[in-house]
Amino acid sequence: MGKKYYSYFLLLIVGMLLVTSCSKVQNANSSDLNQTIDGDEVETLDEPGLIISIKDTIHPTLTEMLFKIYGNENEYTSSANKIVIYQSEAEQELHFEDTDTSDQENLGFIVEDMDFDGYKDIRIQRSQPAGPNIPYYYWLWDEVSSKYVANGNLEMITSPVFDAKNEWIQSTVRENATTNYEDIYKYIDEVPVLVKETEEIIDEVNNVVHITEMEFSYNEMKITKQYDMALSQYNK
Repeated sequence: MGKKYYSYFLLLIVGMLLVTSCSKVQNANSSDLNQTIDGDEVETLDEPGLIISIKDTIHPTLTEMLFKIYGNENEYTSSANKIVIYQSEAEQELHFEDTDTSDQENLGFIVEDMDFDGYKDIRIQRSQPAGPNIPYYYWLWDEVSSKYVANGNLEMITSPVFDAKNEWIQSTVRENATTNYEDIYKYIDEVPVLVKETEEIIDEVNNVVHITEMEFSYNEMKITKQYDMALSQYNK
């Protein structure tokens, strides 16, 4: 009898250990299905191809939106090829060619007002260039259709900074190792137009930077100022 009870006791201990181990694995897996972005808890990896989901309110008069981004990811880079947008029961799908980004946290996806109309628009990093000129796919919110609409005009602008106060777009462009541009765009008839450009050419032989400022006037860019800066004062 003693041996029988001892066997039952061992089986009971083994069973309890198995239950505890399974519970820990289940809890660990459950925690992997969620991540937090900007304070919002979003589900990930809960369906094939889904990488991240982000919640945002694009205007005070509209209900919260859910953006689901689909694609592929590996150890060092991620790519996206579809965004599905949910607002209440409405749904919109945006399809595009595979992107490439090292930003594995949100795939270079940004929600902000890009045409200064009070509604947040969206963009996603298109590729990972060797230089700082990062290109994007852009979609602007259309109030009439209540949909996001692709904007090809903005795609020529790389590494944009949207200045809501001045209502312009700033872009820094590196043409090569010695030439940089600081560009400013403003919307004219709803189209982003280059209105100011500063060209900076590094002259290491003479230890200076040749700077040329140009502004948009009468449908063309005209030189407004040219000067040299000491290379030691140039911080780019």
